[in-house]
Amino acid sequence: MLCEELGDVLLQVAMHTQMEQEQGRFSAQDVCTGVCRKLIRRHPHIFGTAQVNDNAEQVLERWEQLKRTEKKRESLADDLADVPAALPALMRAQKMQKRAAAHGIGLADERSAAQAMCAAVQRLQSAEPEELEIALGELLFCAAGYGRLRGADAEQALERVNTAFRAAAEKQTV
Repeated sequence: MLCEELGDVLLQVAMHTQMEQEQGRFSAQDVCTGVCRKLIRRHPHIFGTAQVNDNAEQVLERWEQLKRTEKKRESLADDLADVPAALPALMRAQKMQKRAAAHGIGLADERSAAQAMCAAVQRLQSAEPEELEIALGELLFCAAGYGRLRGADAEQALERVNTAFRAAAEKQTV
């Protein structure tokens, strides 16, 4: 299905580019030039003189710093405001926590994240009905943070469990 999905993306690019060109805003050449310039700007270790000693973590850190500068994200507030609200909630939580961590804020390690999850479970268990949704949200936020620190994608993890649950439920109803 990847080939089909990529075709859909390409169709969207072509259609939007054509509409913008008809309005005199930009052309397909402008789109191509823009993406090439962005690649060159964000990958000076490939296209420039920057040295990263082939360390993937350094490449990602440099890339994030270049994006922050490019988008004029100068503070934690700027970094958090730039996280799209349209992202799925678990994905958004992990992205916000990662950005906060770059400013020294939030869960620092797996142990503190596990403790925060335990505290959130306790709040959830004792929550009054009107507090239940907030307490559940705190637990999910902490769990997303724990996953981020352990290198797990919370959105993918939940989707895997959803898929497994559906398969198990379907077996029981057959």
